[in-house]
Amino acid sequence: MEPGRQSVRLTGMRPTLLALALLVSACGGGAADRAADITGIVTSVSGRSDGVTVLVESDPSTPSSGSKAAVAVTTTTRISRRAKGGDVAATARELIPGVQVQVWFDGPAAMSYPVQAKALTVVIVR
Repeated sequence: MEPGRQSVRLTGMRPTLLALALLVSACGGGAADRAADITGIVTSVSGRSDGVTVLVESDPSTPSSGSKAAVAVTTTTRISRRAKGGDVAATARELIPGVQVQVWFDGPAAMSYPVQAKALTVVIVR
């Protein structure tokens, strides 16, 4: 194989590898990259072996309508609290009925009512 030909082939691969790297990083789906999957009030919290499940309702005053999600918050979920200087680390113990949260799902959600999903990130708004 000619040395010049091999060089051309490697150079041609660079844009492909760069595009692949960008695609993989874009598919990571960090919370900052998209709008929250649900924003609402925590109305119930129940324990589970690997964390807690919180029921988040967009409008708790209308129990038979509105967006609702049963969200599994596990040890891998990133939890933070909104503060004046920026978001600060929080824990699942702070997820109590009455707090307002934004939740980003990790992977697909079961399209039931309420929606069932695992949380990637939970931000306690107030």
